Amino acid sequence: MRSYTQPTPEQRYQIQALLKMGHPYQEIVQVVGVHKSTLSREVRWNQGRHSYRPKPAHRFMLFR
Repeated sequence: MRSYTQPTPEQRYQIQALLKMGHPYQEIVQVVGVHKSTLSREVRWNQGRHSYRPKPAHRFMLFR
């Protein structure tokens, strides 16, 4: 079983920007350099009411 590598704060802000611009996950994983399951999990875990939130995502990561 592979271990889960969390995105860096910089990658999280890249993810947020690309999602806001409407890029599909397939494009985002190529640009950011994370696995597609990492992106999916990251967005699912840190989705706010309307969008992905990178700042709280990083705070939550520090406590995991």
